[in-house]
Amino acid sequence: MNTPHEFHPEKIPSDCWDWITREDATRHALAAFEMARRECFPPEGERFLDADLCAWCNRETFADLLADCFSMRIKAMAYGYGFGDFLPEVKRLNLWGQQGNARAPEREDASS
Repeated sequence: MNTPHEFHPEKIPSDCWDWITREDATRHALAAFEMARRECFPPEGERFLDADLCAWCNRETFADLLADCFSMRIKAMAYGYGFGDFLPEVKRLNLWGQQGNARAPEREDASS
């Protein structure tokens, strides 16, 4: 995590985002996509569709996961710069990395 930085008070709109670059946002969006994608795979031994043909995950679930993962990553970055009360997001992100997000294959085969 980054060390806290000192930022001057916001005086113009661009001061609101002077702590993050477009490249940072893109990197976090791609990482969030991967985090959410990996959660679409059921736990080992379980099927994607159950006996009633209910899916483990769906498009709505994925959209929610993607937004949540992106938000969590951005807030953790902000917290690393010393602003925002985002410690819960930092803890969730750390826990996610330890316990979750490990079901998907590294690279999905085209025949899957």
